[in-house]
Amino acid sequence: MYLPTVLIASLALIFTVSSFWWLNARPGRLVFYSVTTFGGYINTQSLVIQIPVVVHNTGAKPRVIRELRLEGVDQPGGTFRLEAQTFHKKLGPGGEGSDFVHPFAVNGRSVITKYVRFATDNVPLLVPGESMKLVLQGLVGEGDSWVELKTLDIHVGILVNSFLTMSNNPGHWKTYTLADGREHQEAVMGLLRERRQVSAGDPS
Repeated sequence: MYLPTVLIASLALIFTVSSFWWLNARPGRLVFYSVTTFGGYINTQSLVIQIPVVVHNTGAKPRVIRELRLEGVDQPGGTFRLEAQTFHKKLGPGGEGSDFVHPFAVNGRSVITKYVRFATDNVPLLVPGESMKLVLQGLVGEGDSWVELKTLDIHVGILVNSFLTMSNNPGHWKTYTLADGREHQEAVMGLLRERRQVSAGDPS
């Protein structure tokens, strides 16, 4: 006699709890998107790359990203990293409105964009004029291990000595963009090789 009532009440409770979990407590994935524009420069002293990091939290619970960095492989096959330095309001050389990198939250079911500037003083040997695959890595939540967030194909081969903001699509470039980048980077790579040969005790 009471079975239908108990069953209906139980189903209602299950539905209520499940709905609450789905809307408020469901964990999700962090989805990162490819780079369509970027900025930066390269010389014998430093390599700087600035990109918009676009991330979508598919779940209901907020997720916290504590650190970011880019990792790549240089021409000799060694690994190099660019650490996140500052957040900016937009892509560009200016530092107005910039802030030191700090942990940030991505609320549930939301998309945010962070303009992040990465840099290294240990300039890697690149192939002048060529694009490069850089792996965006991060420390997420309370984890102590760096995790791979997204592999990015960035046309770093067009970077020159002054800060350049450019589309990552070669179809938008001027005819001289690639040639200027290749010429500049050939000179930079040549100087870097000479310095490393001298440091290694090889005068040749």
